[in-house]
Amino acid sequence: MLQTLLLYNIFRLNGVTVIRSGSNLLLVTTPNTFYIMALHLRYSTLMYNCSFISLFGIDILNDNYLVYYRFIQSLQIQLHIMVLSGGSMHSIQGIFCTATWYERECGELLPIRFIGLTDTRQLLLPYNHCGTYPLKKH
Repeated sequence: MLQTLLLYNIFRLNGVTVIRSGSNLLLVTTPNTFYIMALHLRYSTLMYNCSFISLFGIDILNDNYLVYYRFIQSLQIQLHIMVLSGGSMHSIQGIFCTATWYERECGELLPIRFIGLTDTRQLLLPYNHCGTYPLKKH
């Protein structure tokens, strides 16, 4: 058990929890600091050639949601963002253009609003569908 705990480096930096294990890096942040983190991943010389891989959201308890962004460079980077009920977060489509499709899908299936998302057409649900979210727990 002690050897397992020693494999993880955990620290907090400006309100962001950073966990490193081998070639994986996990960053737990809030919607307020998320956009700045994404800018850093894209334009920092330390993260040169960092690419966006995927995004998914999970409904947890009491209408709170976790949004997972995955990036890859020389190590795999995951950003976990807690979005409170009725909350919103900034879209990163201007930083990583491939995130547009994923953010549209996540916003359609969960009640999370992405600020700055230019294309808000429905992907999976019919255009006249409104009011309910398929992945929201009741």
